[in-house]
Amino acid sequence: MSLPFHLLFEKVRTIYAKDVHPWQDMGLSPGQPKILYYLEEEKGCIQRDLADWCAIEPATVSKLLDNMESKGLILRKSQLGDKRSLYVYLTPKGKEAQSQIGKRFAEIEAQALTGFSEEEQKAFRSFLKRMAYNLDPEMIQSPVRDQD
Repeated sequence: MSLPFHLLFEKVRTIYAKDVHPWQDMGLSPGQPKILYYLEEEKGCIQRDLADWCAIEPATVSKLLDNMESKGLILRKSQLGDKRSLYVYLTPKGKEAQSQIGKRFAEIEAQALTGFSEEEQKAFRSFLKRMAYNLDPEMIQSPVRDQD
């Protein structure tokens, strides 16, 4: 039986997500690894930037950050005394968590792309980025960009 594209895509996503749960052992929720990644890349930002990049509501980001702050993964502080805009930074513990998660993602990515040539991997990445752009043009214009 030939699976329709949406089912095949969902099947791959489900299998991939099942393997990529190192954050559960660290007490993180599924939305928090991408926040760790963004903060590592950007070296700090305002909460609104996180909400935009993660494509989630600011209130949801705030709840995720509350949890992460209570675990010592992030620090929020005002920039130049402006209490209206709290900046979010990784703590050393947050940087270590990001490092561990990044290693696990790299292992799974290597497994998933076994047998793909470098050219095929580049094409696949390009196709995924194009699909993401087609579905949400704002998402692909985020401050964190791939260096292809």
